[in-house]
Amino acid sequence: SDELVIQTAGFNDNFFLARYSADGEPLWARSLGGQDNEQGLALELLGDEPVVAGLFRNQLELDGLS
Repeated sequence: SDELVIQTAGFNDNFFLARYSADGEPLWARSLGGQDNEQGLALELLGDEPVVAGLFRNQLELDGLS
């Protein structure tokens, strides 16, 4: 089985998304966070794409986007 390691530069609460194959193999993972608190509150799939709703304070970093 492959291993995915997720790290974030955030200092408080952060969250992540991960996708696995039907066989349980990890396909990808993403961390979402910043210097304050972030919360993932809802997750929905649109086809194969995850959509997340949540909240953050000040700034949120999404894989290099802010």
